[in-house]
Amino acid sequence: MASLNKTIRALIAYNVAWKSQLPNFLRLYRGTPHASTKMSPFEALTCREMIIGLPDPPITSPTHIPVHNRIVENDPIRSAG
Repeated sequence: MASLNKTIRALIAYNVAWKSQLPNFLRLYRGTPHASTKMSPFEALTCREMIIGLPDPPITSPTHIPVHNRIVENDPIRSAG
């Protein structure tokens, strides 16, 4: 497992306790789809997708002034002209 060896070497180079980071590495590795199977090892074993990280927020329409308009309004050079 070349990626595990690379990760351990990188953690040692940055003086991080690699044993404490091993669960994080394994969680990400098990949830990452592989090129040959097009699915993650977790999905291959359990027949369901692994939930990694926070869920995506729902898409809503913005109710605030867009950032560009606020910048133009606050720009003293543009508002003086």
